[in-house]
Amino acid sequence: MNALSMFALVLVQAAAPAPSSEPAAKSANAAPIGSDAIWSPPPNFVATFHAACDRQAGKHFGACFVEQMEKAGAPPAALAFARRIDGQGYLRNFREAGRVDLACAELPFRANENRACYLVNGSPPLIDVDDLPKSDRDAVANNLGYRTLAKSHPDLALFPGPRADASRIHVAALADGEVAIVVPYALREGCHACKVVAEVDLRFVFDDTGRFLKIELQRINKLP
Repeated sequence: MNALSMFALVLVQAAAPAPSSEPAAKSANAAPIGSDAIWSPPPNFVATFHAACDRQAGKHFGACFVEQMEKAGAPPAALAFARRIDGQGYLRNFREAGRVDLACAELPFRANENRACYLVNGSPPLIDVDDLPKSDRDAVANNLGYRTLAKSHPDLALFPGPRADASRIHVAALADGEVAIVVPYALREGCHACKVVAEVDLRFVFDDTGRFLKIELQRINKLP
């Protein structure tokens, strides 16, 4: 076993605050997200959208995107999901996972990371797995395995792992009815296009009612 494998199941963060999620007032009465929110744009959608929305900015840009989705025939559930993520994209994949479900979206306007995954239908109702609080990023950076890698890779940084769909995100049952959603990330040499130095798994832990509890570092695996 190499030095980094020995740090599997190291718990690095036990604080209760959730990662970035919808404001409580905005999401308190939101309907559950399901497979009926999945949408596939028609072939001409991108060109039509750009013609209608390219002069918009900020929240008006997002609102214009949702409006064009509606004109293109997107169903109400798909429109509701798009509004939940501020009109930045649409739902492309959904997987029921028990107390908390997985929703992966296409975000076509980002310069990088055009796909994102969310933990939905728990409490809070929507968590972006790639919008981690600084405290959790710091906890990863302070882990002994990370610090060992950083000695030879000083620009090491945490980036999202595969987000094309929910197949790389796993659900694990824990003691006392708790559930962990295990999400993959990549440690890269400082930039989005840089070499992947190691794979990292973080797990988002929820209690038996679906209430978010904490984020834990489960694994760091150094690549050859």
